[in-house]
Amino acid sequence: MFKNFDKNTIIGALLILAMVMLYFNYSKNKIEERVKKEKLEKDLRRKNEAQITPIQTKSINSSSNEKIDSSSSILPEGKDFILSNELISLKVNSNGAAIHSAILAKHTTYENKSVELLSEGKTNFDLSFTTPKGNYTISQIPFQIVSHNTNHLELSSTQGIKVIYDLIPGSYKLSQKWIVSGSKGGKASIRMNTQMNRQEVNLSRERQLSTIKYLPENEDVVQSLSTTSNETKDVQTPIQWISLGQQFFTTTIIPSKPFKNSILDAQYQENNETYVKKYTLKSEISDWEDTLNFDYFIGPIDYKLLKREG
Repeated sequence: MFKNFDKNTIIGALLILAMVMLYFNYSKNKIEERVKKEKLEKDLRRKNEAQITPIQTKSINSSSNEKIDSSSSILPEGKDFILSNELISLKVNSNGAAIHSAILAKHTTYENKSVELLSEGKTNFDLSFTTPKGNYTISQIPFQIVSHNTNHLELSSTQGIKVIYDLIPGSYKLSQKWIVSGSKGGKASIRMNTQMNRQEVNLSRERQLSTIKYLPENEDVVQSLSTTSNETKDVQTPIQWISLGQQFFTTTIIPSKPFKNSILDAQYQENNETYVKKYTLKSEISDWEDTLNFDYFIGPIDYKLLKREG
């Protein structure tokens, strides 16, 4: 067959054939990866769009004395409460009782501005409870003040839900306790998204060192999403904590019971220089009784500091 071809021609033909086969396999793998990624992103969008169901809206409105427009789900303007120490200042709004700003007192950006994490207007936190008494979504609930000082805040709602914040003096650590009476064996789902502010001059490097990290239950090896490309990850194993990280700062969430069925998403646009990355997390927590606790570490990435905080 090859009698009219010299040795080099045959070798060249074989190399070309091998390259074609390798390219075919590579293309096939990339297509499979893209299909899988698109499926995860579609699942994430579908779950995000289903944050509140008609049943939840009915439950909230029927048990609340507040006048809420159930068709638009827009609450009256809430009130901000400040928690602060010498290291950090936090804002918690009475609508949904969620954190929506964290300013670090001893750190500045490349523009000599205070570093702000969980930036106001760019962060949303929602927690949904499924209990024997009904379903509640906190973003749709107005809370009233019970007590407040520099390091402590307690809020309650007419649905019987309480939340207590305690900021540890001289620390970047914050505790958040949700009390939902009669919720034995209940389930909760958490959804959080935040756009990470740019802090450094070299945005490209900052992005390469910024991603979501997490620690699976009963493991000591930290897992992470890609630092160099957009990624959506479906994590079915229980998770001990999730960190929304930047080059030098982190917002780490530590639940009292492991996160389950988590979807983690990190996205950015290469040509948009106004932010680092956009993070979204969606997780579930089950089998909790009356109280659900979260600890937060919102501060600089410093080995000694993080080790001391546990």
